[in-house]
Amino acid sequence: MNALSEKIAVVYQEISLKNSAQILADKLNLNLIYSLSENNYKILLMVSDQGLELFLPDEKNLGSLRIDFLSSASLYRHQHGGGRKQLLARAIGLHKKKNLVVSDLSAGLGRDAFVLACLGAQVTMIERSPIICALLENGLKRAQEIAWIKDLTWRLICGDSRDYLQSLLPEQYPEVIYFDPMFPERKKSALVKKEMRILKEIAGEDVDAPELLSLALEKALKRVVVKRPKLAPPIEGQKPDFSLIGQSSRFDIYSQGVLDFGRFFGDSH
Repeated sequence: MNALSEKIAVVYQEISLKNSAQILADKLNLNLIYSLSENNYKILLMVSDQGLELFLPDEKNLGSLRIDFLSSASLYRHQHGGGRKQLLARAIGLHKKKNLVVSDLSAGLGRDAFVLACLGAQVTMIERSPIICALLENGLKRAQEIAWIKDLTWRLICGDSRDYLQSLLPEQYPEVIYFDPMFPERKKSALVKKEMRILKEIAGEDVDAPELLSLALEKALKRVVVKRPKLAPPIEGQKPDFSLIGQSSRFDIYSQGVLDFGRFFGDSH
């Protein structure tokens, strides 16, 4: 068993789902349990008819975490998020070119990747946590029920982003590399969102962000985009060329060549 097996297990409550739950447990090298009450695990990955769900039994007030690209919130963002004028799209460069090739090095819940794919980008998502990747795979599978989502150009790779970047041949380099590293909260008293609390339990913090930034700068053809909290310092290493700042977060942009610099894209510092 792996290190996670001591605190996480796969659970099912319907006999009809036992086989699929067992397949998932074997894939992730986790224990399989049937009852929610008879366990000592800190985290449970539940297989249900509604999809794969992750929750912390000792923190019932948090509820469960399930990736659902068909949710009302997800579809609302798609329809009313501002299109190519929204900050994320401008940071990537989609307001100038529709079908950019983008690598998202920290896919997480897939929300930003979904927005980018909906706007026409060719997106490769990389997620190194096998648990989060299982949630993503399940969410992507269920989303295929919708024809227009099925037609999007996006894919998921379960693995370490450093290994992925190092494996690329020059002709495979993406035009844009994007990532949203997870860092510790600066204000310990701040109430962290449900999703962030659960994700941190699973994936921890991205302590290798400076190394990943350095590698991304070697591979991106046009720009590297890093999402940060609005008031947080840039990632250690090369300084961003410019930033796009929103209400609670900002995008630090590292240009690969003068022709990609912000003023040529119509972005403001």
